[in-house]
Amino acid sequence: MKPSKPGLILSVFLPLTFATGLYAQVMLDPASMECINCHELVSDAVPTEVCHSGGCDHPIGVDYLALSSRNRSLVSPASLRPDVKLIDNKISCVTCHVLFTTAEGHMALSQKRGLMPEIPDPMLSIDNTGSALCSACHAK
Repeated sequence: MKPSKPGLILSVFLPLTFATGLYAQVMLDPASMECINCHELVSDAVPTEVCHSGGCDHPIGVDYLALSSRNRSLVSPASLRPDVKLIDNKISCVTCHVLFTTAEGHMALSQKRGLMPEIPDPMLSIDNTGSALCSACHAK
């Protein structure tokens, strides 16, 4: 396991719907930093976007409470399911994914996902069948 990158602050460009200025400083939470240390999930071009195997698609380090107050297509913070975890009111890797515990446990979940693709993804905090994970925050 790589050593942690303490205090990583990302300078990012955010669309005007996310921030009042064009640039913002984003301090990532320790759980997201743990993920990035191994996965390097953050895009170089737009550091707030999470990069999965299909491409970069989701912000982290963004204040969900502030964002949802301006974006009516997001579920209100009071209505979020308990398994949608915000860290200091911000979107984190653990908002959608299970918290890293041990390397062995993490690898076991990853292998289970690869060996049994017919079951719900054990790496997700909510089963995403029918976009349930996405719908936990994004109102249709």
